[in-house]
Amino acid sequence: MKWRCEWCGKPHDENDPPCDNCGHGTFEEAVVRGAPAGDAEPGTTTVWVCPECGRAHPKNSPPCSRCGHGKLEMEERTVDDYGDVGAPTYRDLVTPRYAIGVVAALALAAVFVLGATGIVAIPGLTPPGLDVAGVPGNATVAAGIDLGTVEDAYLDGLNERRQAADLEPLASNEDLTEVTRFFNQRAIKESLTDGDLPSTDTAAKRLRNACSSEPLVWDLGRGDFSIEGFGNAESLAEALVDRSEFASGAVASDEGPQTGIDLHVGPDGTVYVLQLVC
Repeated sequence: MKWRCEWCGKPHDENDPPCDNCGHGTFEEAVVRGAPAGDAEPGTTTVWVCPECGRAHPKNSPPCSRCGHGKLEMEERTVDDYGDVGAPTYRDLVTPRYAIGVVAALALAAVFVLGATGIVAIPGLTPPGLDVAGVPGNATVAAGIDLGTVEDAYLDGLNERRQAADLEPLASNEDLTEVTRFFNQRAIKESLTDGDLPSTDTAAKRLRNACSSEPLVWDLGRGDFSIEGFGNAESLAEALVDRSEFASGAVASDEGPQTGIDLHVGPDGTVYVLQLVC
């Protein structure tokens, strides 16, 4: 034996890599010891073995390349000692440091996904919300009327009028609705309180993403329309359709007209409606 693999120490008769044991591409000259006077046999070579996992190394260069143990022990081996050495398996490649790295990478990826989707708030990664705190009045129920039901009934009635006039119906858009709610509640808070107002930068950016052109705006109820006198959601929705600027009139849109609607009732019963169409 004149050559051995630099990686696993497998002996070879010729300098003809790759190693037929581990596939490494470089050999080194083996130090062959004769039998000077003792019982050592010719063809003996020195390897350094990890006492923790048994991995053999051609040099005393801790830590162990398999398990990371910090100490190697010298051993004399002959060519016959390598007869049963098989090719490394995937399990051999999974060192503790490698496993920790994989777990850390998977955890980081999970956090990134949760932050990007808004499930977990991560500064600089999670998209800012469009909440307005401390808005007077109610955005869900007022005078026993469910305001979400009013919004749906209003859009249905509006589209019936539009279709009767051979106009394209308006489709509710979730992003546009969120932006509409932000601007409506921000305006209500500004007119009824002296509280701090949130920045409009994020809402304006979201609006540009939702609309390819300048949106059309219908703003109803800055003090001249009250919920009093309406007994149910349908009657309130019908009254809003009668007032709407979108009951008639074409809306130019490449992908079909989209709309966002927000209905809010102030402390005194005033109905605030904002609708954006693009």
